[in-house]
Amino acid sequence: MTGDIRNCQVMVMLTYATPGGHAFIDPRLYLPAAWTDDRARCREAGGDGR
Repeated sequence: MTGDIRNCQVMVMLTYATPGGHAFIDPRLYLPAAWTDDRARCREAGGDGR
């Protein structure tokens, strides 16, 4: 533990893989409810608040 605050992003997605290759399906950026519930913060960050 460093004692400081770290920022990161979490992406949730389904991955399809075959011997011929792979693909990411339906990626979604996870945002905590504390962020999405703050409509002003979402507008300022350029998010739609969902």
